[in-house]
Amino acid sequence: MQTDDKIEAPAKIAFVGGGTAALTAAIALARRSIRTTFFEGDVDPEVAPRFNCDRSYPIHITGH
Repeated sequence: MQTDDKIEAPAKIAFVGGGTAALTAAIALARRSIRTTFFEGDVDPEVAPRFNCDRSYPIHITGH
């Protein structure tokens, strides 16, 4: 924000958790040139397993 006598520093915003809402908010802020930081407790997606049989199931897209 800018006032008549001073210019304020850019906002510093941190998100705890990288869920859908946080990522959407970060995109909206980035469009306004506001930088964000994420703190996520889960493992890095590049090293996380891609399939968990307890939480995954097939989705049939062929209609059969």
